[in-house]
Amino acid sequence: MKNFFHKNLTRQHLDGLKIKGIPSLKKSLEKEFFANVDIKLLKSFNHFNCITIAMDCNFKLHEALFQLNSFNWGNLNNHPLQTSNFLKEQIQTISFINNSTFHLTELAINFTDTTLVINKIQGLLIEDNLSNILDSLSQNYVNLTKGLKKMPFEMYTTVFELDELANNVSQNTPFMDYLYVWGVYFSDEEEMQIYDVQNKKFMQDSAVDIIDE
Repeated sequence: MKNFFHKNLTRQHLDGLKIKGIPSLKKSLEKEFFANVDIKLLKSFNHFNCITIAMDCNFKLHEALFQLNSFNWGNLNNHPLQTSNFLKEQIQTISFINNSTFHLTELAINFTDTTLVINKIQGLLIEDNLSNILDSLSQNYVNLTKGLKKMPFEMYTTVFELDELANNVSQNTPFMDYLYVWGVYFSDEEEMQIYDVQNKKFMQDSAVDIIDE
């Protein structure tokens, strides 16, 4: 059986670094997502300037999805008349006013009943895909919760295949995109389960671990 791993970028905190626009970004995200927001500035292994965002929402996932479908949560580009991308514009503003490129490399949304973790896939932006991820989450909600009987306590949208020759996780071999397979943890099961997003079902006989550095 193959083992698959989700891996955060190798990261180092940028201690003492003053980045313009972070307070404004935090305030805007808290307003649009009704959440307490924590923003960290990190330096990745390839020396990119990275932003990670954690949102703590004092409501359940299904409540967020309901508001999302009513266009009342997140200010995302999912309204038929909306052409802007709020989160992408915020990240671009940070890059512009600091005269340096910043990448959103991780977004964690903590609801009262589960956590959704989105890590950057090479060649794809989280901010370009967030709306589609949440829409897909809404469409898969019943199956992800196994007929509304079991709520996952963690869901990961980025799963990487182990490069056994290098004995590490290759950043160049993600599963296709954010809407291919997700890694799901349930509180009563030790191993992560792989969820096939397109076919709306769990894959059988899958063993997955999470590695953080």
